[in-house]
Amino acid sequence: MTQSPTNPFLTRYPGPYAIRPSTEGVDLTFDVFCRTTDKLIIAARYWEAEEDARRVASVIALALELARRGDFTVSIDRSLQRKLQEFRDENSGRYVVSEFSHYPGIAEIGIANSEDDSTIICTTATPGDPELTQEATYIAEVLNQLFDAREM
Repeated sequence: MTQSPTNPFLTRYPGPYAIRPSTEGVDLTFDVFCRTTDKLIIAARYWEAEEDARRVASVIALALELARRGDFTVSIDRSLQRKLQEFRDENSGRYVVSEFSHYPGIAEIGIANSEDDSTIICTTATPGDPELTQEATYIAEVLNQLFDAREM
């Protein structure tokens, strides 16, 4: 995957990336956001599983940041390494875009585990939203690259 400035994701969210606690409706979240633009990329929602949501958001932010830098093999601290391993233990397999709808006109677009089709993270959108689908595709690709590079 090219990391050129013509990449639509990198044009919208040039990085660096980080997470922060927030809310979305009645849900608590850990937002993955672009520090340059302060724009929300995606949020890991939770009610009770705070550490799981923090881990998902942290791993996505790390994958995006390493993709931006063009090096998935850079050394990371033990805390992040542990989060990567826990994430991988819970979500083995390849990462793909998922879309499902419970109500007409409303869809959940996000990242799923290809082995059991379980959703890892998603956001509410109009069905088939091209921008969100493109963003989810990019996130799935960088997650796959991250774990391929680290052979986890």
